[in-house]
Amino acid sequence: MRVYIKIAKVLSDICRYIVEVAIVVIMLLTVADVLLRLIIKHPIMGVSEYSQMLMAIILLAAGYTAINDDHIKVDIVMNKLSEKTQWIFTIIASFLEAAIGALIASRTFVETARAIREHQTYASLGIVKWPFYLMFGIAMSVMTIAAVAVIFERIIALRDEKKEVTEAHE
Repeated sequence: MRVYIKIAKVLSDICRYIVEVAIVVIMLLTVADVLLRLIIKHPIMGVSEYSQMLMAIILLAAGYTAINDDHIKVDIVMNKLSEKTQWIFTIIASFLEAAIGALIASRTFVETARAIREHQTYASLGIVKWPFYLMFGIAMSVMTIAAVAVIFERIIALRDEKKEVTEAHE
């Protein structure tokens, strides 16, 4: 396995574990809020803001999805195409994913810097926003790295396949 794929897989696996914890926390927080609202008529203050913060963390799963090629696809169409054509479509989709992810990540880092400068906080909790903006930027960066790794892997696979065909004809 190539080193860039190993790096992308390790990054995406770390992100996956963080996402799993964040999902459990959101679930427990929401259940506790509902139960407290029903039982003692006093919900947890700021649950919606906590959930927004944790949603930024959940986006870390984008890199895991990219490296494992778990995107939603139209299999009914893709399965009728040759493997080579499927790889070409994967390269194109991964290129678009990397370009959009890089654009979003760069803009998010600019917004993170602005949030730090302006001392932006969540209204009811007073918690600073920039760490969650930063988490979102990191999530988009990991997704971009994973998409680029997939592009390289597919291009190398296509090249190797072409080499094998050429050698078989000689």
